[in-house]
Amino acid sequence: MKRLFLLSLALLTFSIANSQIVNGHIGTGNITIAGTEWTNVYGIDFNNDGILEFRLSDFSGVDGNQVNAYISYNWTEGGNNVVSDPEIWDYAAVLASGQVVDANCTFGGYGDATFQDLTTVPERIFVGFRILLADGVHYGWAEAVVSTSASDIILNWVACAYNTTPNAPVTIGNTVAITHVETPTFQVYVLGENRMRIETDGTEVTLYDINGRQLNIIPCNNEVTITMKQGGLYLVRVGSTTRKVMVY
Repeated sequence: MKRLFLLSLALLTFSIANSQIVNGHIGTGNITIAGTEWTNVYGIDFNNDGILEFRLSDFSGVDGNQVNAYISYNWTEGGNNVVSDPEIWDYAAVLASGQVVDANCTFGGYGDATFQDLTTVPERIFVGFRILLADGVHYGWAEAVVSTSASDIILNWVACAYNTTPNAPVTIGNTVAITHVETPTFQVYVLGENRMRIETDGTEVTLYDINGRQLNIIPCNNEVTITMKQGGLYLVRVGSTTRKVMVY
């Protein structure tokens, strides 16, 4: 078993109806790996059924300073897997928006994967996945944002999606393949005294702490002013768009 490393968070759940490309859930769920059942653990649930396809966990890594990048899963030939570095099977490849995940990708992992280098901060990275569901093999992707905290490198997982058609490719960053869905726009203004004003054409605002724990869902009609209990860095989500906001 590899030297472990990584976990910090971001729990975002959302779905797009009537589309081939469906967003999954990053958060807690259940998973069985190599005969061991894990309950209420953190990971990726691509098809939103409460069963994680991939577990994301926090371990002491190669450099001892990376948080959130140990991926474990049930592997069988043609089953769940991660797009890997062509040269090193247990390192997940760091991909970019616009790349295609399909049967032509290198899936070298055998039940777990970590990352070789995450050195550029801040950095937005993507990981490609092969997912075995009841109706066959699917392809998907997940997004993480790399940030720093003291001497740690923190990987905040913020989104995932997969193609609901078996064996069909998926383009990283694409969440609407057939039906176009308008994404609400919003602006955030920091007012001081731990307050922020949000102006949006969306109908509700969801707040998370920087670790991805949901704090509140607030109805919004054009604008809303929110007072936080304390200053700090928060995640503000409207529709499928999330922004980091520092209030003070």
